[in-house]
Amino acid sequence: MSGPNPVIPTHRIQMELVTEGFVHKIRSFLGLTASGDVTGYNTVARAGFSPVGVSVAIDAYWTVLAPIYNSVNTAFGVTHVQQFVGGSWIDLSIYNTVVAPTSSGGAAIAWGLVYSMKDTLNRRGPVELLETDTATALKRITRASLGTPLRNILDFYMGTGSTIPNESGYCWRQSRSGVYFSTFLSVVSDTNEKMRRKRGLK
Repeated sequence: MSGPNPVIPTHRIQMELVTEGFVHKIRSFLGLTASGDVTGYNTVARAGFSPVGVSVAIDAYWTVLAPIYNSVNTAFGVTHVQQFVGGSWIDLSIYNTVVAPTSSGGAAIAWGLVYSMKDTLNRRGPVELLETDTATALKRITRASLGTPLRNILDFYMGTGSTIPNESGYCWRQSRSGVYFSTFLSVVSDTNEKMRRKRGLK
């Protein structure tokens, strides 16, 4: 059985949030070019779109996630802009967003949302969002079957909305293979066994 695809991109962002004492990390590969943005970099956009400051892209990502997290339980933290050098990911800059969670629902402890998609090479690239406000087991395979917050996240990832702003993840997020995403597969909500163990729930 073959292992995971090798990582081709040499840049990524690592967004951190804290829910009830546990740090969760959301990582995205991307291309970077030097710029006057507060982070020092712009995104590299897919064909047909324009680059934006990495801080703009990060704020857009936090903004689309805000409705599924509650500020009582969760705080959005720093985002590390990183480069892979000599076998390790090192910080190029650190950015602090002003975006805050807006959900009125409590944190779904030890639950996770997984967005599954494929890139243009037909390789999978899931995104796991831990301990959101969703504590209902579900699997959805169409955009129309999603409620507004989850649908907006899908639009951010896959460019499936009526408009696609340049800061949308669809325009700059890359897969491990260094290409862009093209096909939505599913959104799944379920308990997360790793978090259950960490929190002493099993």
